[in-house]
Amino acid sequence: MPLRSPGTTVARTDAEIVEAVEDSAVALAAGSTVGGTAIASTDDVRTDAEIVAAVEASATLDLDAGATIGGSGIVSDADLALVALDDLADVSAGSPTDQDVLTWDDGTSTWVAQAAGGGLTGISILSGSDYVGFTPNTNGHDLLLEPNDLGALRRSTLGGLRGNVAVCLSRPTGPFYDQIASGIASIAIGKAKASHLSSIAIGQDAVGTANYAIGLGTASAIATNAIAIGRIAYASGTESIAIGDDAHAEAVDAIAIGTDAKATRTSSIVLSATGADSKPLTRDSTRINGLYHVVNLKASSADATPVEATSNGAAASTTDNAARNMVVLADDKVIGFTLCMTAIQATTNDAAMYEIVGAAKCIAGTASIIGTNTTVAKEDDAGWDCTVTCTSNRLVVTCTADAGGASTWRGTLTLTYED
Repeated sequence: MPLRSPGTTVARTDAEIVEAVEDSAVALAAGSTVGGTAIASTDDVRTDAEIVAAVEASATLDLDAGATIGGSGIVSDADLALVALDDLADVSAGSPTDQDVLTWDDGTSTWVAQAAGGGLTGISILSGSDYVGFTPNTNGHDLLLEPNDLGALRRSTLGGLRGNVAVCLSRPTGPFYDQIASGIASIAIGKAKASHLSSIAIGQDAVGTANYAIGLGTASAIATNAIAIGRIAYASGTESIAIGDDAHAEAVDAIAIGTDAKATRTSSIVLSATGADSKPLTRDSTRINGLYHVVNLKASSADATPVEATSNGAAASTTDNAARNMVVLADDKVIGFTLCMTAIQATTNDAAMYEIVGAAKCIAGTASIIGTNTTVAKEDDAGWDCTVTCTSNRLVVTCTADAGGASTWRGTLTLTYED
């Protein structure tokens, strides 16, 4: 709808008015006003894209040291480089020395400088009224774990070589010698004593008082390489082993296993419950359950002279009760026996084997064969012989070769008897 010429009075409907405004474009020069507000010049107008670009280009803000934001001062990089660890509020490092470390002091709620010292010197682990204190080098050990300060002082004169680690745990209730680890690389735990090289004692009254001795429970291992485990177990022979309630291994290489087991002869083995004195306790033998006893026998002959076979091959005598290298019968007991003996002569290579089965008893200190032994013999030379007899209170195995040269005899004697 075209506009009317000026001066023409024409009535207009609302629709016409709207159409007229929509069809017209009003150009306003800089300095014009609309509703009393000045119109900006063209140079001042910015598009949305121009505004965004301008803001993005100024994303960084350079502030000099000393400037403030919200009342807080700005610190320069140079200022930060001058800040020391001790300047922090919760650090009181003082003047640290080489290899010092930061340690938290709960009393002052600060970190303090302290010598590292392997992390052990002066440290205590509290547990009620007892504690374990770490006190290196107080008695020559590289590391000694003691039960308390008093114990550490009292043990400081006991010695022990350097390069040693001794461990002593649990607070002693009696004299300080009741609980001590003073041997090189020794360990004592409980009211125990480990006083020699690589010895171990663990438990109430346990003892390891020889090199490489181990006592566990209330046991005592008092010989080199001895092991004792159990209530009052006792290992006193070199390289002996005692395991069980009141088990005793009292000779070199002896082994006692089981309640009341007693191995008191060299290289003897006792298994399960047995007594101490009423059984034939022979060296180089094995006893099982107190009813079954196997004895190793050896003999050597240079000619046709009869020789007695013994458990260690040494000459036997009626007074050789200390070594027990022969079979001694218990009084008022009966035994059954089976002998298997072999022999060979070095010069002629003649050989023989004997199996002898029989029984014997000992009454009032005198032993005797019951009836007649049964013998099975396999011989290259009929002049050879092997017999089982009794002399005094012991069983005697006699071996006879010919005069052809030295002969070697080896065998086992199996005994079965009343416990």
